[in-house]
Order: sequence, then structure tokens, then C-alpha cells
Amino acid sequence: LQPLSGETINQGTLIQPPVALDWSAVKAAGTGVEPEEPLLGSWVILMALPAACENACLQKVIGLRQVHKATGRDQQRLELVLLTETLRDQSLQQQLLNIYEQFKVLADPSGTINQSLQSALNQSGLSANGLNTYLVDPLGNIMMAYTTTDSEAKMSKDLKRLLTWSKQDKG
Repeated sequence: LQPLSGETINQGTLIQPPVALDWSAVKAAGTGVEPEEPLLGSWVILMALPAACENACLQKVIGLRQVHKATGRDQQRLELVLLTETLRDQSLQQQLLNIYEQFKVLADPSGTINQSLQSALNQSGLSANGLNTYLVDPLGNIMMAYTTTDSEAKMSKDLKRLLTWSKQDKG
């Protein structure tokens, strides 16, 4: 995101060029089937969960809930996806849905999405360590990345700007 002066105003790391995700690779966690609703056509906040989602991870998940609520009337344009590597951990899935029922908990057993995320991180010079969160555009491209040290307020600012601009592009 660049103002006319040429300096960037984005809070997260802009992924250039954007990296496309293949949503067909994911499965609904716990079921092994494809998600009921396609993710293309919506903005997506995607958080790749670590193998063990402990206190810091859960705090980040709660922060994502707050980002979603802060979008107000634009909530229906935004999907929240928590990505796991396995289809098995029903207790974690239930714990995450107890935090916020709007989360889509999806699994990437083939590792296809994680490879795309790693590619986006490498391209942008970000470390894969810790919790990384991404903004994905309605066409399925990873647009921005946020590290564990980035606050949800930064993501919220970028998201508000992107949702406003994308609404203006339509009409």
C-alpha cells in the first residue's frame, strides 16, 4: 500500500509479488473433507498454528477474534482461517471454536498451503519461527504477512484500508 509520495503506509510486510494459495489442498479439520464454503471471493486472515497451540498461540487467536469484530459491518467480507497440519486434534478444534465460532479450522495434511506460506516468507525475508499470520485477498493471493511481534492493531489498520479500497474498486 503506497500513498502518492511513494512511501509505504502498510503495517505488515507486503508480499511482492503476491503468492497464490491453492485452497483445494485444505480439508476441514477433524473430518478429512473439503470445507463447505469456498474461501475464494472473501478476504481471509490465515494463521498457521504451531504443532502445540499453547498460551501465546491462544492469545494470538483471541487477538484475531478482536480484529474480526473490529471490522464491523465488513465482517461478512472476511473469513478467519486457522490452519493445522493434522486432521486429528478434535480437542484443539473445539477449544478454538469456543474462543470464536467464526473460525474455520482447516488442515493442510499434504503441506501444500504451508509450502506457499514458506515461499511468501522467503520472498519477504521473514522468519518462519513463531506464529505468522497472513492477509489473503479474494483471489487467493497472500498479500501481507505479520510476525508474532506485530500487534493485531497493525493488522486491523491494514485490513480496514484494504476492505475500504476493495469496496471502492467494485463500484
